[in-house]
Amino acid sequence: MLTLVVNYAEVFTLVLIRMSGFFLMTPFLGGRNVPAMVKIGLIFTLTILVTPVVATSELVAQYQGIAFANLFLIVIKELMVGLTLGLIAAFVFAAVQVGGMFIDMQMGLAMANVFDPATGVSTPITGQIKYAFTMLLFLGLDGHHGLLTAILQSYTFIPAGGFQITGELIQVVLQTFGMMFVLGIKIAMPVVAALFLTDVGLAILSRAVPQMNVFVVGMPLKIGVGLIMIVLAMPAFIYVLRGLFHTMFQQMDTLLRVMGGSL
Repeated sequence: MLTLVVNYAEVFTLVLIRMSGFFLMTPFLGGRNVPAMVKIGLIFTLTILVTPVVATSELVAQYQGIAFANLFLIVIKELMVGLTLGLIAAFVFAAVQVGGMFIDMQMGLAMANVFDPATGVSTPITGQIKYAFTMLLFLGLDGHHGLLTAILQSYTFIPAGGFQITGELIQVVLQTFGMMFVLGIKIAMPVVAALFLTDVGLAILSRAVPQMNVFVVGMPLKIGVGLIMIVLAMPAFIYVLRGLFHTMFQQMDTLLRVMGGSL
């Protein structure tokens, strides 16, 4: 009886490790603006709920008499599962800040970064605004429930200790990383295109009226045009965000199938 309790505690620890790795990387759930006690409480609550489902009699018996080195290796594997899933979600959300960076570079606000309490780093002003709007829309569409569903479904594809690094896994991660820049360009394209045309107009104006100081006029003009275009492009931004959320969950599903050997 004591042996079964010890083995059950080992399974509980493995579930706790996977949940902790996922919450460490996932946007919103793992942000610094979420109190640590809230995250710890949510991790332990999910672990308590998931462990009885995961801890089948075969799995509990599997850890009977297992060596410490093998158990430590399984802990590392469980941590990698959670971190990899959270990293995919973080990549997709980072596309919004990449798009904001492109916009700020064209508007002349590249140096005007603000501190982001969620990530603990300086981010572009426009990227921070778009990121906040993205997070609100994500929560409004119950996207956080989708994230929790993804980590719970991971046990359907990847049993405890079943994580393996393969070429397909690396390909999916690199593909998602590349998609981050593509999505960022899509988000920034309407504003960047308008600012490019503004630069062309200022260049023509400087040739037509050499006496006018284009640098003095151009900076406030580009900021004004950029702000107007951000407002006008908001419906297109929402449309891109819906596709972004779909892409995120699609990539997470692909990742689970790759790690579970279903592809």
